[in-house]
Amino acid sequence: MNRTMLLVFLFMLITGCATTATMTGRAYPAVNPLHVKVLFEEKPSCEYEELAFIGTPLLWNQNIAVQQAREKAAEIGADYVVIKRVHVNAFNDASVSAIAYKCGKVDREKVEINQ
Repeated sequence: MNRTMLLVFLFMLITGCATTATMTGRAYPAVNPLHVKVLFEEKPSCEYEELAFIGTPLLWNQNIAVQQAREKAAEIGADYVVIKRVHVNAFNDASVSAIAYKCGKVDREKVEINQ
């Protein structure tokens, strides 16, 4: 592999492999990822606020993709991360789509929308 190809590969690896959080609520102080409960499809049993949609890039396997989503949810202070979709390709690489939730009462009548 020549040097240019190596640099392009490293750039793509660094910039294209970030787990993202698209905020739909506000962020809270970060928590320990071990305190974020992982659910599949079901919503938390507490009153909750939706914080963000979380998406992971294609990762080595499903366990790593779920862990990345959990860590991203912890960064924004979530109590739960609900895995909505798992995509696994032919090479067993996986990505997940999830929603992060924080337990607590939310007055949905007073939600402000900034334009």
